[in-house]
Amino acid sequence: MSQRTVGARVSRARNRTSLATAAALATGALTLSLLPATAAVAADEPGSAWGKDAPSFSMPAVKVGSNKPVAPKAERAPSRRVAAWRAQQKKRAEGSTARSLQQEIPALVPQGQGDVPWHKISDFAITDALTARINFSTGNLMLAATDFSVAGVGQQLTLARTYNSLEAPWGKVSQRWWQQYERYLQVLSDEVVLYDASGDTLRFKKATDGSFITPKGYSKELKKNTDGTYTLTNWKSGSKDTYDEHGTLTKVTDKNRRALAHVARGRSRDLLHRPCSPRTSVGTADDMASRPADESPGRSLGAGAAARP
Repeated sequence: MSQRTVGARVSRARNRTSLATAAALATGALTLSLLPATAAVAADEPGSAWGKDAPSFSMPAVKVGSNKPVAPKAERAPSRRVAAWRAQQKKRAEGSTARSLQQEIPALVPQGQGDVPWHKISDFAITDALTARINFSTGNLMLAATDFSVAGVGQQLTLARTYNSLEAPWGKVSQRWWQQYERYLQVLSDEVVLYDASGDTLRFKKATDGSFITPKGYSKELKKNTDGTYTLTNWKSGSKDTYDEHGTLTKVTDKNRRALAHVARGRSRDLLHRPCSPRTSVGTADDMASRPADESPGRSLGAGAAARP
């Protein structure tokens, strides 16, 4: 082996040793420079969110034994306004759908129930078809239930309902349960009150030019058509609800202009939901029997409720 080869190997070994030594020194210097900063940060961190001198708290012991439910308490007597409101709602829910009732001045217009858009609401699922919703702004408890949902061409056929623990419009099934297709307008002389799909109330005040002023916080617009009907436009979803001159929901149109007709026949609890396409209906057995042959749908589902005694 030549002297030149041995010298080259020794030179490369020295270079590697020098690089390793330099890397070790750099790492040590960096570590030493970070230690004081880390210690300072740790020293400045408070023991709790209330500061260094905050009292210490300990978790209370978990009691072992059987749980007993809280004894139920009867509701306190309602005020005169609430009692009058309930009487008006009971008449409407039991089938008194006279036009005079639709335009009767309400004794009370409840607020804070339903899906208020600017309120803080927490949701958690109880089952796959039932969701509990707690409104932290008002304390209202809502139960959102989906009874069935049928997919198809056009809009889905969905029957959903909402329970409100606060005062809310009475549904045709029970006092507290409000079906989404029960929403209606109460047409008054100076305003129109909308009882929405979740039981929420929107008050559209009438302006001097005859138009309606949208309540603050909502993205819905109400217009009165030349034929006396009303159109409610939801600017967020692009959907439109059509109500007749008395405030009864007649049609729901989505942003793609696919319409779902809504017809109340016979008893107040018989509802028929008929998409314009395809030929699919949701109604009661009485509806199916009384429909002319040329209106027979391709498939149907019963969605009515039995009449109360």
